[in-house]
Amino acid sequence: MAGSLKLCTAEDVRQYVDLDDDTELNNIIDHVSEWLERHYLNRRFLAADYTLERHHGVPGANWILVKHPPARSVSAIRYWNGVGWTAYTLTYLVNDYDEETDNKQAAGIIRLRDYTLAEGRDNLQIDYAGGLETVSASLPDDLRTATALVAAQHINMKHTGGAGQTIATVEATGETVTIDEKLITSRIASLLDPWIRREHIW
Repeated sequence: MAGSLKLCTAEDVRQYVDLDDDTELNNIIDHVSEWLERHYLNRRFLAADYTLERHHGVPGANWILVKHPPARSVSAIRYWNGVGWTAYTLTYLVNDYDEETDNKQAAGIIRLRDYTLAEGRDNLQIDYAGGLETVSASLPDDLRTATALVAAQHINMKHTGGAGQTIATVEATGETVTIDEKLITSRIASLLDPWIRREHIW
């Protein structure tokens, strides 16, 4: 499984909070990014190759929504024929998957233009390259802003001794950090909403 990508930069967080310690700030960004991916957004952003990812064959459908969008390339799609796995023999490496940057869900759709997928449960396998092949400074503005706001509020709460109902802890850089649910304000929730994967992947 891919690791976490820093979902914002130190400079992003410093727009909202005054903290000169780069080590502490980057550790907090690591923790917040990990927490957001695992417990709120339900997806990984860091680019990685995924193999044998299983999906259901929806009746009449010719597309698969991958678990780690966006899909950057596809190397194989296979279906269970009752005895073994059979590969679809067609070209879908470059032109048959969507990269619609204005539609964050469509960016994870792989489409077979000339076929419908075999129907069944867990009867499809896909090998593909997914995630964002980028650095934090090039991430979409809404994702960076939301992460920076959560990190800044976490810093303020930590330094003022605030506490609230916790919804998860994360372990990164050898330290366990508790993230408070109050940090997800309505503004942050609206910024993050387009990036949430609705189906659980862990």
